[in-house]
Amino acid sequence: NRLFIAINGRAPGPTLIVNKDQYIVVNVINKLISNTSIHWHGMHQKNSHWMDGVEHVTQYGIPPDGSFTYIFQAIQTGTHWYHSHSEDERSRGLFGALIVKEQQDELIEQVQYDLGYFFEDMPEQHTLTLLDWQDEDKPDKKDTFSPDGAEVSPFVYWSGIINGKGRHQEVPYTETRLSIFTVSSDNTYRFRLIGAQSIFAYRVSVDEHKLIVIATDGALVQPMEVDYIIIHSGERYDFLLKTKTRSEIDNLNRENFMIRADTLEVEPHFAEAILHYDTGSNVEPKSIQYESIKDSSIPVSSRCTETSHCSVLNCPFKEYNSSYNVDCIHIHQLKLMFPEPDNNLPDVQVGEADKLFFNFGFEGPKGSSSMNARNMKVLPSYPLSLSVGNTNRVQRINEEECKGIENSTVCDDNSIDNADECACVHIRKIEKDLSIQMVLSTVLPNETDTPE
Repeated sequence: NRLFIAINGRAPGPTLIVNKDQYIVVNVINKLISNTSIHWHGMHQKNSHWMDGVEHVTQYGIPPDGSFTYIFQAIQTGTHWYHSHSEDERSRGLFGALIVKEQQDELIEQVQYDLGYFFEDMPEQHTLTLLDWQDEDKPDKKDTFSPDGAEVSPFVYWSGIINGKGRHQEVPYTETRLSIFTVSSDNTYRFRLIGAQSIFAYRVSVDEHKLIVIATDGALVQPMEVDYIIIHSGERYDFLLKTKTRSEIDNLNRENFMIRADTLEVEPHFAEAILHYDTGSNVEPKSIQYESIKDSSIPVSSRCTETSHCSVLNCPFKEYNSSYNVDCIHIHQLKLMFPEPDNNLPDVQVGEADKLFFNFGFEGPKGSSSMNARNMKVLPSYPLSLSVGNTNRVQRINEEECKGIENSTVCDDNSIDNADECACVHIRKIEKDLSIQMVLSTVLPNETDTPE
């Protein structure tokens, strides 16, 4: 019931692999019936913000049958991605991986030295993109919750896709296709994981294998071995996977293992792929074998016991319920492989007047998104970064700007979608060269509070 958007005939789009400091030139030709734009997620775009690809902010949308050429330098190394920043196009498949390879010098050598062994880095073969796919533009609504009681999603989960392939839980394995990732025994591979999903976070694992995390969001970190990685929308993780020996594979009489990505719901849904060992025949498993592979592959949860807990990286809560037998490792516990020198870090004092607070609400009572109780569906008539110095454009944007934003009582659930002061363009103006602190939150009102 819902169509994919393809890039060069495929969804997700092609994996772009470049070296550090190379210039990237991408010509986007829009054959859709609506505007589009491409954001380069992970690229800082310093001194090239007009190439950031955010419609209404850094550029006009690329119109149907129009084109736009993005040109920028790949400065930030690591695992990144590109995706549409217009309407819901990203959730329809308009995205792909962007890999900026480190120069083969002391960076990778240091990681390999710390590990004590070398690893293969083949991003064209071992990059995983996760997507939560909905079969309709307006999916059924039903609140689902995580083990700690937090709301996971206001929508019913439909299916999960890894690299454009996946299965709905009611569809037989024989009628579907899963992505296959091939490795050989007695080796170590670098895998790159990209969270392209819109709503659901995934807990990723590889049956009967450990994951050694070496990077997050493009930054190399000191290696950390875990059993699971939780990945949210927009996040990226690089992990090493140490394969089994040939004798182990022969003894198991199995050469395929499930890659599982489970949602954080109390009753989790999933996305699946297969890790395939090439033992000489180089014949990938067929769909008729998928179910037997799943049944014989031993999930990571089976080794999580009361006496031997498993570890999961990037928990969005303090800890799991004790019945899961897993320990949380939080993202702040990772240590950079190459810390920033102190003289590169900001050293500023921010006064109370220079703190800006932005509280976000997603899929509120009327299915809309808001910031500081102002609806975010109204976008500026002109891209903000292209309007500086243009009196007419600035005047028009000022007319669309939210009024009375300091008054927290102006908008409520009944007016947020309709009133001019509530459905507006949210702009905060600051002085040039001023150091500010931005505080982002998603704090909901406490419904148990009553006026005194």
